[in-house]
Amino acid sequence: MEVVVKGTPITDEELNDGSWSDTALAMQRRYRRPDLEHSSDAADNVTTDTQCGKPTPCRARLPPAPKRRPLPRLPPEDYKIVLRPQGSLHLADLGPARLSEAICATAGFDLPAVSHTDQMRIHPTNNTITVSMPDVNRAMAYLKITQVKIADQSCAMAVYAPAPDNSVRGIIFNAHSFETDDQIFN
Repeated sequence: MEVVVKGTPITDEELNDGSWSDTALAMQRRYRRPDLEHSSDAADNVTTDTQCGKPTPCRARLPPAPKRRPLPRLPPEDYKIVLRPQGSLHLADLGPARLSEAICATAGFDLPAVSHTDQMRIHPTNNTITVSMPDVNRAMAYLKITQVKIADQSCAMAVYAPAPDNSVRGIIFNAHSFETDDQIFN
């Protein structure tokens, strides 16, 4: 059987004698971007390559986005309230200043009075606002928020109080009711 390599016919013995080797830059040539002048020729070559059984080159992927550092922890003794918009409102685009003004106005607080004690944090991935405050009365006022008006736009909010930091999620199996709270914590 005769094989044609770059227009030159060779025999089976010459093809399989072990003298053929891949070049070091074969992968670079394979994935090289086509020149703009010969873009139609490159497209024709790709179709002929696929007809000959050669795989089509894949495009390179973008590098993954850098991992974001975790947000700093809020004071553990404070009450925390989480607000989540129920519409298509993207909180990171609005900014913390506008959001804190709108939330304080909705809850009925004066922003300069509570800005020293209440901390508001926007979580861009979850699209939530966490408000941390030491006063239980302000926490109850924040829990009553149902809608926030920001720049002539009203957005419905789902508001809840998350579990404390030192709590356990889920069901505790084999827990006994005859133990006091202090014994359970110790």
